[in-house]
Parts: sequence; structure tokens; C-alpha cells
Amino acid sequence: MKLQEVPQNIDLAAKKLAIVFQDANFVVCNEIYGQMLGRVFTRGENSYNERIGGYISPQYMKKRRNAGRQVGYVDAEFTGHLRHSIKAGRDDQKSVVGIIASEDKTGVTAAEKSKLLEKRYGQIFIPSDQEKIIARNIMQKFIADELQKIFK
Repeated sequence: MKLQEVPQNIDLAAKKLAIVFQDANFVVCNEIYGQMLGRVFTRGENSYNERIGGYISPQYMKKRRNAGRQVGYVDAEFTGHLRHSIKAGRDDQKSVVGIIASEDKTGVTAAEKSKLLEKRYGQIFIPSDQEKIIARNIMQKFIADELQKIFK
């Protein structure tokens, strides 16, 4: 490489790095999204990786059983509306995980449902420490792999 080519290469590398960080953030958001859905809706765990809680109301437990739902622990799922309202995507140049504005059949939004659940049971819809560690490891590996490609 000639000396006059160095600034051009640095400029190109900087532009590529900006894209790498955007892509890494997107990959991590999708991983957190998948991990969180499994934790909340499958395993019934809060942001501390503990059970969200237990169902107490016999009437609600009967309603869940009649709908074919489990009643052993709170899993934040009955109709699937809340689960399907949580999305990972891009907002301009940032990647985000969030709850889209949608109402169920009764007119309750997914955001309202999530707030009610967290008021009753505590933090549920923020990444757990374990999810943050997984995300950090994925981001580090993704960036390292991409840097290898840029600077080979």
C-alpha cells in the first residue's frame, strides 16, 4: 500500500465499521428478542430468571384450562396477542426491541397488558442479566469476525 492510499483506506474502514456496529446491534436485538420470548412466554420467568408467579384465581385457572393453557405458572400468554406484539426491528439507524401499538379484541393494547403484568409481578419485559451477557458475547464475536474481514 502506498502512503497516499492510507487515508482512503482508513476512511473506507471507518465507513465499514459504522455499518458493522449497526449490523451487530441488529443481530444482538434479535437475539435478545428470541431469548426474552422464550423466557417470558415459554418458561414463565421474569427479568431475574425467576418464575413470574402463580395463578391464584380458580375462575381464571378454569378459563385457562378450558382454552388448553397450562396453569402451573404465569407465562403471560393467553391469546398470543402480547407475544405477537413484541417485535425486533430497526428504527432509523438503531435496532430496537419493543411492543408495537396493537389492541386485542377487548380494546386493551399490548403495552397496557405489559404494564399491568409488571405492576402485578415486577420486571418482566427488560433483558435479564443472562440475556445481556449472551448479547454482549454475540456482539463481541460478530464485531471481531467483521473486523477480520475488513482488515485482512
